[in-house]
Amino acid sequence: MSNIYTISSRDGITFGVFHKSPRYEDIIQLIDETADNHPSSKRLWDLRNIEFDIAASELMKISDYSKAKFNMKIKLALLTFDDLSFGEMRQYGAFREEKDQFEIFVFRVEKEAIDWLNE
Repeated sequence: MSNIYTISSRDGITFGVFHKSPRYEDIIQLIDETADNHPSSKRLWDLRNIEFDIAASELMKISDYSKAKFNMKIKLALLTFDDLSFGEMRQYGAFREEKDQFEIFVFRVEKEAIDWLNE
C-alpha cells in the first residue's frame, strides 16, 4: 500500500488520488496496481493536492510503459489545480494518445471530468 496515492473504484470509474508528489517509480506502481486490480476503462487521476513536477523524458517513459501495460480502449481524466501541472499533463496526453485506443483530457473541476468520462 502506498502513502503517495490511493486507488478506489466507484460507478465504473477508477480514481487514483495523489496525496504526495510522486516520483517516476510511484507512477509506475500506480499503473501496475491499476492494471492488476482495477480493470475499468474509465480512469481519473487527481493531482489537485500536490505539486506535480516530472521531467518530460520521464513523462515519455511513463507513456510508453502505460501503452505496453494497457491493451484496451481507455479514457483518462486528469485533475490539476495549477498551470505547471496542467501543462505537464497536456504534454503527457500528447505522448500517450493513440487513435481509437486512448483518450485523455485535463480538467480543473471534478464534476466536468466525471461527466466527460461518462459520455
